[in-house]
Amino acid sequence: MFKFGVRAHDYGKKTADVLFAEMAADGFTGMQLALNKAIEEITSICDVTEKDVNLLQDALSRNSMEIAVFGSYVELAMAEE
Repeated sequence: MFKFGVRAHDYGKKTADVLFAEMAADGFTGMQLALNKAIEEITSICDVTEKDVNLLQDALSRNSMEIAVFGSYVELAMAEE
């Protein structure tokens, strides 16, 4: 089954609830989510906590949204040592 999705950060950087509600209102059910580009509270993928994950899961559920592509925009080959 195909679903139409959108890049979450095309809607700007907002709280998960606001962001997911806007995408759902536009008829999308899936998204590409790059946390540090789309979610206000997250500035780095390295700083994501279990609390952040739980808040995201709750916001996804409330808005009937799914993450189809989870992107981090991290160049792993260029990681600092």
